[in-house]
Amino acid sequence: MKTIFIVILLFTIALFWAQSLAQDEYEAVTVKSGQVNNGVVILVVQGDKARFALQCNAEVETCAKLQPGKYAMIRLPEHWGTYDDCWNVEVYATPTPPSPGILGKILGEYCVTEK
Repeated sequence: MKTIFIVILLFTIALFWAQSLAQDEYEAVTVKSGQVNNGVVILVVQGDKARFALQCNAEVETCAKLQPGKYAMIRLPEHWGTYDDCWNVEVYATPTPPSPGILGKILGEYCVTEK
């Protein structure tokens, strides 16, 4: 029983540590358009340097078709997130006014597909 508690505690600490570390390294992105095709949400996004697509499975709870506009995006550590075969990101509402290290509400988790 003690071992299970310690494992859960360590996992929780690691999760919060990774998220707080990532929140300092968010990227401002602009969603240009979005569509749903065969159960897959596809967002066309403009980052600082390139345009790319974000995808998620529409039936997944953390998937959302976002409206065009400005958001904050965090690239999760490798092998973290819902999707196994790509780089996972979380998209947040941009806080008003924007503050370094502080993000708004998480809106979705996506798989990055470069264009």
